[in-house]
This record gives sequence, structure tokens and C-alpha cells, in this order.
Amino acid sequence: MKSTTRLLITVLLVVVGGILSAGAIQQETASGLFEKAVYLEETKGDLQQAIEIYGRIIERFADNQPVAAKALYRMGLCHEKMGSQEAQKAYRSLIDRYPGQKEEVVLARARLAELSAGVLSAARKPTFRKIRISSILGGYVCLSPDGKSIS
Repeated sequence: MKSTTRLLITVLLVVVGGILSAGAIQQETASGLFEKAVYLEETKGDLQQAIEIYGRIIERFADNQPVAAKALYRMGLCHEKMGSQEAQKAYRSLIDRYPGQKEEVVLARARLAELSAGVLSAARKPTFRKIRISSILGGYVCLSPDGKSIS
């Protein structure tokens, strides 16, 4: 009789514990997810996983504008670190969707300006190419104006 009661209590505790933990897993908070994504981004360096979590925050908690705007900004930073053009899309989306979040909008505009300036300056930089010239030709070699052939 005592062993049956103990077994019943143990099973009941396991079932109740499982129900409570399942409920806690389903009720992810925006701030909890945000902290997890920042941890993945900054501590673990797992940018792709952080981007996925930031995306989940933006989808599920769009009405929580302060957290969603921060998530969109951080998503842009992750894309920027990865060298992806998606960073500009994230910053523009932040500016369009959450204009009331002044601090994040200012930061996003600054990042967009920096990215645009970087693209323009990269386009103006000359590219150098090393060309090997055979010693048979001696010193009487001249490059064509476009630098693609030797005369």
C-alpha cells in the first residue's frame, strides 16, 4: 500500500513538473529572448542563431516596440558583421516600422550613413594587380592603358 502511494505521488509530481516546464517554455518573453540573442551574438559569436532569435522577436512581439526596435537594430549589426547587404534592409526597416523609437532610429541612420560612405569610398579606391613579366622581354615593356595587356 505504501509503495503504491509513493509511486502514485512520484508519477503525479513528474506529470505536474512536466506541465509546468512546458508552459514556461511556451511563454517566452521578449526581453528573455532578446537577452538570449545578445548572449549568442556577443559571447558565443553565433551570429546566424542570434539573427534567427532577433527575427522571432520581431515577428512575435512587434507590438512591444522598444524591444522589437532593439532587436531589429541588433539584427542589422549581426548582418553587418557577416558582411551581408541585409544590414541595410534591417536598418531601413527599423526606421520605417518604429519611428517612435528615437534612439534606435538615430543609431540606424548613423549605421546607414557609414555603410553608404564605405561603399562610395570603396568604389573610389584603385585596385592593384601584380603582373609577372618574363625576363626574355628585358626592360622594354609597356602596359596598355587599361592594364590588361603588355606591348
